[in-house]
Amino acid sequence: MDLHAILVPFPAQGHINPTFQLALKLLHGDGGFKYISFINTSYNHDRIVTNGRCQDLLCLPGLKLISIDDGLPTDHGRLNDPRIEQFGDAIDALHESMHSLICDIVRKASSDSVDTTPVACIISDVYFYWMPDIADAVGVPWVPFWTTPASASLAYCSINQLLDEKLVPVNVTHSESTEKVVDCILGMHPLRAWELPSFLQSTSGKVSDFFFQWCVRRFDHRILKRAKWHLCHALYELDKDGLDAFEQLLNIKCFPVGPLLPSPFFSAEMDTWPAMDTSIWPTDEGCKKWLDKQKARSVLYISFGSIAHMEAQQVEELEAGIIASEQPFLWALRPDTYVSTLENLEEFKKRTRHQGLIVSWAPQLSVLSHRSVGAFFTHCGWNSILEPMAGGVPLLAWPGGFSEQAMNSRYVAEFWRNGLGLGKQQTGNGHEMLNRNEVKIAISTIFSKSSQKGKEVRERAAELQKIVREAVLCPDGSSETNLRCLIREIRSLKLAQKPN
Repeated sequence: MDLHAILVPFPAQGHINPTFQLALKLLHGDGGFKYISFINTSYNHDRIVTNGRCQDLLCLPGLKLISIDDGLPTDHGRLNDPRIEQFGDAIDALHESMHSLICDIVRKASSDSVDTTPVACIISDVYFYWMPDIADAVGVPWVPFWTTPASASLAYCSINQLLDEKLVPVNVTHSESTEKVVDCILGMHPLRAWELPSFLQSTSGKVSDFFFQWCVRRFDHRILKRAKWHLCHALYELDKDGLDAFEQLLNIKCFPVGPLLPSPFFSAEMDTWPAMDTSIWPTDEGCKKWLDKQKARSVLYISFGSIAHMEAQQVEELEAGIIASEQPFLWALRPDTYVSTLENLEEFKKRTRHQGLIVSWAPQLSVLSHRSVGAFFTHCGWNSILEPMAGGVPLLAWPGGFSEQAMNSRYVAEFWRNGLGLGKQQTGNGHEMLNRNEVKIAISTIFSKSSQKGKEVRERAAELQKIVREAVLCPDGSSETNLRCLIREIRSLKLAQKPN
């Protein structure tokens, strides 16, 4: 029996990437799906198809890329725009047009045409809290996809408990609020309140804060329990207690299937990967030639994600620390990362031309699987934790002020121990200011052959790489097994619903 799924990622780079890899796994997995309808906002869809690296994606058998207007003006930068509350409102307002679009897809897929396959499920980002209404309306199960680690998912699902304990909303302007210890959530390591996801924090500390309420709507248990199953971009071996507690909390089967990465990544053969890049930023493929000329495990890769912004002064401190370390580096520095002049950036490029390379955006998977990369200086977005973990690359973990990045940094530095933590606390503007000496010391430590701490981190990164590869590549690996189980469950449900 052929299967057809509708996949809807949240319109952000860090959500699109794993959702697309999930689509490929479902299409090409053992006993998987024949058709995938992949719905992106027009804003992101257009940027992906014009980036020059998705030609094979556009003609992939069984995959249909569909776009939907998010209702925002063309000059709005979405998550990279100061008017981010408008973006949040636009996501909520997508409900009606998404309902119409999905109804149309389901109707056409259920027609009497020869080459049609009825839709078996809707797999959407968990942030689309209104999706179960649409799934019920078209008569298919809803499977929410969590692109966050188990720790963050637990925190979101424990909002009521955190409210009862007066731990949230965290008032980021008062240390008595930010320094409280959060140790009441089963399955989550004790954290300080400022390490909770940013959506549970505000400058007012009021429950009425826009993003706190935005979060409350999405993680209402009455909504989450309408799911048939939950799907997590997580690795069971990485956080068994967290994933078990998450499943117990909702009392619904959870399938951790991460990390979702293309198979050539694991054999360092990303150049053989077809042109299926889902980046919404144009990538500089030329940096790979520069990497080819560097010594093995000698390069520091630097990227602070697709959203982060920072003050020009902070960029200057980073620059000075990197130069002082004398370590070769590749820095993916988005043009909109900070406010500066083109002359300043060009001057920095000139000063460091014999030490490193600066590009506006790098093909991250190709970089992290390259033999010359020895460490990754990251903002701690979840994909930027899982990807280097799968590649055995140790981390310099400097959390930004967005989502669960501070939580991820703490887990990396203290619980998984595959990286060094930098910075104490996120601020309302994102990263805490780091000085050049901190940057220099951290880089030197993680690369130094004489540093015991650096050696331990590198060895732990290699250990975790083996664990990840076994989970993803072995037939009986946890993530591979969970994906097959999910497909089997969907198939069984569809067969049970099939009319005689």
